[in-house]
Amino acid sequence: LINKGIIKRIIFLFELIFFILIKAFSSLLSFILYLIISSIQLGATVDYAILYTDRYIENRKVLSKKEVIKQNVKDTTLSILVSGGILTIAGLFLGKMSTNQVISELGICVYTFSTYFCFIWIKSICNLS
Repeated sequence: LINKGIIKRIIFLFELIFFILIKAFSSLLSFILYLIISSIQLGATVDYAILYTDRYIENRKVLSKKEVIKQNVKDTTLSILVSGGILTIAGLFLGKMSTNQVISELGICVYTFSTYFCFIWIKSICNLS
């Protein structure tokens, strides 16, 4: 088994790196990119929330509140991480393959924020178990 403390430290380092990168590149990005990224992330997180809530209601009928939370994490983690992973890979390819600077920056932002979201989800799983 992997030590949870090591995972938490690695995730903290990634969070710190992403924070530094966001601060470093924030002056280079146009305002419209933030609107686009916010819309994409909002759509993805609403989708995750619907999935999570649906599973919660389904599992709450037969399990206690504490058991439901743990079961929800087991039921939804794969779907959420696969979806986040696809968004991350698509953003990376868009950022690296596009010759248009604005589209490339958009891809890098999608990649960065999606990766950050996946790390936050993994961190929350470590805190639950």
